[in-house]
Amino acid sequence: MPKVLIVNSSLPTLQSEQIEDLPLIAWFNSTCFSSSVLEIKQWGSNTPYTLKSDDNIEVLLPNDYYVVIPITSIVRVKWQSNECSFLLNEGDYFSALVPLPIIAEDFSDYQFIRIHPNHLINLNYLKSFVQCDAFVTLTNTDSIPVSSENSERIIEFLTKQNII
Repeated sequence: MPKVLIVNSSLPTLQSEQIEDLPLIAWFNSTCFSSSVLEIKQWGSNTPYTLKSDDNIEVLLPNDYYVVIPITSIVRVKWQSNECSFLLNEGDYFSALVPLPIIAEDFSDYQFIRIHPNHLINLNYLKSFVQCDAFVTLTNTDSIPVSSENSERIIEFLTKQNII
């Protein structure tokens, strides 16, 4: 399975950029991958791709397979059975053995909010919030429960956006 590189960039600009120029938000090994849109590539360099800012951590080794995913294409993340499933806006998904609290922390600066112990959503895909039933609906029609302690966070966000 390929390594997943989450970047702060949009998909159209990825065609012309080198991976070394993309600001990485997170990276991890996928355990399951389903995509008809994203291209799986092979790291062709004999030199590992190393992040200098993180104590020279080697992200890609020679001949590693990887896929670059813009954070803007992630609709939501669901934690289940010790792995996170990432649902993308094209209906594709991938899974990784990474704890949801780590993903929530990595994505916190990018309009993601943990609405439930098992769910993290991209607020850019929020379609509606039903406070009395405590669930949100996303633009892809997914309905996700909202824990009572997170209802206020959603209301605060919607208020800041002048939506309510």
